[in-house]
Amino acid sequence: MKKSITPAPVFLKFTGYMIQDFEMFESLDGVLLLGLYHLTKKERNELNTFLASLLRSDVSDSLIEDLWNTSNAEFGAGGKGIRWLLNRTIELIESYDGTDGYYLRRS
Repeated sequence: MKKSITPAPVFLKFTGYMIQDFEMFESLDGVLLLGLYHLTKKERNELNTFLASLLRSDVSDSLIEDLWNTSNAEFGAGGKGIRWLLNRTIELIESYDGTDGYYLRRS
């Protein structure tokens, strides 16, 4: 029997901004930052925690792929590609959080 992973609500909110028109952005980081911009600091911390637990070595690439492909994301990829993408998301959260202009909210 195949295991499944229940997505955290913040993961679904984040993937809702993973649009297929990435040519609008200079890089894939731009797409990821778009999703992160729409999350509060608390939500980014929750996403970081969820992704860290998801990306453990005992979670298979196929489970990660299934989770991604049943989320709100408009594009898919193989498990190794999604694992890389989610690792990059963690790197962006940890390296830019609180310092990048993407996170500054305009009133």
